[in-house]
Amino acid sequence: MTSHPTNAASSDAVNATRAMVTNAGDSCTWYAGETCSLPRTGFDCLNVLLETDECAIAPNGACVSISVYEKYLSNREHYEPLSRYFPAYTYCSADDSVCSTCIAEWSSNYEMTGSGGSTKYCTGSDGCICIAATEVPDWEQTVVANQCDGSSDSSSSGPQLRLTGWKSLREKLIETEHSFVQVETRLDATVRSEESLSEAPSVVVDVCPAPPRSPAVESQYMMAPM
Repeated sequence: MTSHPTNAASSDAVNATRAMVTNAGDSCTWYAGETCSLPRTGFDCLNVLLETDECAIAPNGACVSISVYEKYLSNREHYEPLSRYFPAYTYCSADDSVCSTCIAEWSSNYEMTGSGGSTKYCTGSDGCICIAATEVPDWEQTVVANQCDGSSDSSSSGPQLRLTGWKSLREKLIETEHSFVQVETRLDATVRSEESLSEAPSVVVDVCPAPPRSPAVESQYMMAPM
């Protein structure tokens, strides 16, 4: 029996017992038989325990294997800003009052700007969490576009805010880092040039006054006695 997206959960989601999936075909990212079609929800990702893997939520909203999170941990010093995968949390139910407010705000921001806004997640009433990347409209298309090679959406020229996957995020960070290095190199060369000019030793030329000119000496001639 295939597990499907659901929001049914106890209000005390942080202490909810994770259910074992009966269909071994489910992976962290996809429901069984739905690869590159129907991604698993954030609720199922954190609240449903798979038979063969543990899961976490990637920055682009995709449910990923815990091995992806472990790889990120081993290399996180190379990435800025740092990301959260929430492997130790449970996902809030739909009736959580805090998350309901956050989800409404994210959806409104997304419709106006293409982004959920600056708040990336909210902590629910009982310590559970809800995440903007798994709640905004079109999050499923975003996951499919970034997790599946050859997807028609992956080559779309639409707003990049709708296609913020882990791979594209990493490439963007590398590109930004390279641009910073190039700018810093140019600035450093300019500063060095200015410093070399400002620090150049000054040359002092002492002009010695000319020695006073002696008054003209009149020659006296003595006549020899006759």
